[in-house]
Amino acid sequence: MENCQICGSNSNVNKRMSLVNVKKSYFICEKCYNRNIEPWDKLVVEMRVYGEDSICARWCGDVIERTCKYYGKKVGSFWSEVESSFDVTAGDIADGFLKEIKKRNQFGNVITKNDLVNWLYLDGKMYRDKIRHALDYLKKWGILKLEEGNKYQVCMLKNEF
Repeated sequence: MENCQICGSNSNVNKRMSLVNVKKSYFICEKCYNRNIEPWDKLVVEMRVYGEDSICARWCGDVIERTCKYYGKKVGSFWSEVESSFDVTAGDIADGFLKEIKKRNQFGNVITKNDLVNWLYLDGKMYRDKIRHALDYLKKWGILKLEEGNKYQVCMLKNEF
């Protein structure tokens, strides 16, 4: 029998649907289930996918607050942890994209969202749930500019990196 992924108990543990993502389920004991909380690491990963300003984050605000309270943490520190884990993965993916842009000599060209999706790999693997965040980074860094619909302008000059 599995232990609770929140408190570690092995009493009354069942596989239960996540409160945040209905496609996921975790082993949670009856006590933790009744608290309406999520395993910390799983909640961090889920919010990394959506981000602090997302509708999902607002909709799950109570779950986040209850989970933080259970683990003795503040909501601000939760979002800091989400942001720091997001920086590493999305940043790495964005960095891989920059290498691909350089390799393909695409500076100044207009590329489609499909091109972006195909190029956003890290170590040969695509992390689809991180693509939106990587795109946000690339736009924030001024590397990409949305042209129209699903087309982007690559703005960085060759000598800039």
